Amino acid sequence: MPNSEILPSSRTAADSATTTLEIGPKCVRRVDGAATAEGLPRDQPPRYLLHDRDAIFGDEFREQVRDMGIHEVLSTPRSPWQRAYVERVIGSIRRECLDHVVVVFNAMSLRRILASYFAYYHRSKTHLSLGKDSPEPRLIEPREMGRVVALPQVGGLHHRYQRGPATPLPRNVRATLCSLPPQLG
Repeated sequence: MPNSEILPSSRTAADSATTTLEIGPKCVRRVDGAATAEGLPRDQPPRYLLHDRDAIFGDEFREQVRDMGIHEVLSTPRSPWQRAYVERVIGSIRRECLDHVVVVFNAMSLRRILASYFAYYHRSKTHLSLGKDSPEPRLIEPREMGRVVALPQVGGLHHRYQRGPATPLPRNVRATLCSLPPQLG
């Protein structure tokens, strides 16, 4: 199950994970990592943590978050609109990536696909709230740089369009992330 944390100020995914169940310390490290990504000093964690009532947020997690000085805000059961940013990105991951691939191997395969999707999400996907730019801004390329070429991303599901000669992708990126082994194809 993909979990994500979104920093609303920049539409940047601070953290994402694929888990069946995470417990206490691992979740706290993720909270600390998200705070650092937002630019907060390690000695100044976020003031609030909004989360649902999932089992991964057990007593050990709650105690460690409280020790960090973070105030927990629990969302109402069955109220996804109270976590709009996270619900939106999870929906985007499903619609734009997971609905179109077959994860045939294991959790590592899913993590690789999600890492590829988040690279696309941060560097290439345009967002209306960012003036049709990506979270990592792109330069405007003048016509003198050459033709517009399509560079496949996320195993060919999406493309990044830029000017210039089509440079071949590195060998390890060229392989389609979601291809079936010959015996299954």
